[in-house]
Amino acid sequence: MKDSGMETDRRTGTIITANRLRDGRVVFLGAGGWTTEIADATVASDEQERRALEALARQSVVTCEVVAPYPVAVVDDRGRPVPVALRERWRIFGPGPGTETGYAGGGEAVRVPV
Repeated sequence: MKDSGMETDRRTGTIITANRLRDGRVVFLGAGGWTTEIADATVASDEQERRALEALARQSVVTCEVVAPYPVAVVDDRGRPVPVALRERWRIFGPGPGTETGYAGGGEAVRVPV
């Protein structure tokens, strides 16, 4: 039987997301800078780590790399951070089947037959 607190137990922390200024793509702050792959995002496990990531993100705004960075709560799904909020899952992974276009897991835009 599932524990009712399981979702809370899976919460791993926070990532920082933004949009890349040159092309508008969703990006994530990782160890090597900004990446389009959520799997490469650095996950902050506490408030101090989150604040450090936010400070790096603000520097990227000043250097015109990204626009509007903000923190996103994530859970671990087989080693990959997945946003808790549905809005963020749609923003990152696309609206899903049944639409004409969308992003495939942070990769290139793809056409999906309708």
